[in-house]
Amino acid sequence: MDMLRLDLRAVPEPAPASALQLQAALARLQQRADKDQRWLDTDVLAAQHEAILEFAESMRGRVHTLVTLSVGASALPVLALRTALNSPFHNLTMPGGLPRLIVLDNIDPDLIGEFLDCVDPSECLFQVVSRSGESEATLALLSILRGELARRLGGEGHKERVVITTNAHSGALHEIAQREGYTRFDIPDGVHGRHAALSPVGLLPAALLGIDTHGLLAGARDMAQLAQHAAWIDNPALAWAAAHSTLALTGHETVVHASFSHRLRDLGAYATQLFHETGLPAVHAAGVLERHSQLEPLIASHRAPWFSIVSVNAQDHQVALPGSLSLNQLHGEHCADAVSTLVAAEVPFVRVQLPRVSAHALGQYFQFQQTAAALSADLAAT
Repeated sequence: MDMLRLDLRAVPEPAPASALQLQAALARLQQRADKDQRWLDTDVLAAQHEAILEFAESMRGRVHTLVTLSVGASALPVLALRTALNSPFHNLTMPGGLPRLIVLDNIDPDLIGEFLDCVDPSECLFQVVSRSGESEATLALLSILRGELARRLGGEGHKERVVITTNAHSGALHEIAQREGYTRFDIPDGVHGRHAALSPVGLLPAALLGIDTHGLLAGARDMAQLAQHAAWIDNPALAWAAAHSTLALTGHETVVHASFSHRLRDLGAYATQLFHETGLPAVHAAGVLERHSQLEPLIASHRAPWFSIVSVNAQDHQVALPGSLSLNQLHGEHCADAVSTLVAAEVPFVRVQLPRVSAHALGQYFQFQQTAAALSADLAAT
């Protein structure tokens, strides 16, 4: 089975004395798996999977646009999944009658005004996301768009165009869903927003966009199995956390999350937010990591003590160039050049290597990075 792997050659190996600390951090995290870290149990994440698939099938061909209303970190995994697993031109081609995706992730009046000028809400399905159900910004967007829907489709007709993703118990969004009769998919108890990528927060839009959600969950399950290993050499998340902890002891506290792949570029923003919310310093290198425009300035500014770089071992496309080189070879040379720059500058880095960009690989990545962040936060606090 193709699994995510780490290249740790450019970071120091954890000291033998730290092995007990790593095992203790892992044990503490596992003890919370049925409390406030229930995302560790992939069965919890998958509990509503069949209902999500049934809902997505019921919407197939009926809506032109999926609009995710999520002011905050919950929008980041949705964008990362779309960028990685749909074509970069999905919104133009909309293959197989699948909807395009628009994410409304802030309340800038120009963003919302342009949306209303350019998009007919009656052709949309709105997924409204707030774990607390109390986000003032999200509720404001819902009130505007619900009014537009009701005006076009009527008080009853608009209800099938709104789906709520929130907690199962309380909050204004929960109450609105009950009062209006909107479809609701609950974020499980013990799954906080930063760990909700493979809950209905991410699974629902993925299913609606035709992404292989079975593959996502299978990848997460496979990585969760590896995350049980107490030896860091067999546990990618523990190995990454060990590197983070070891580097922090030598003054390398801030990690830059970057990518060599266009399809994986939005994982950096997701990982950076994940680390911010666990209290760890992190920086996002936007887009595809490039030596001159990003790498050298980050190194020179001393804002980037070490790098975590996501890459893919095999691309889906082979593109020829006139002459002897292919575009794939040229891209590989640029990546190697960036690595050489890091080595020459004596900047530590870890390479997170996905076998290929697939739903299974993305499921692995989300479970890996969430586990690595939780372990890193625990080690930093002890």
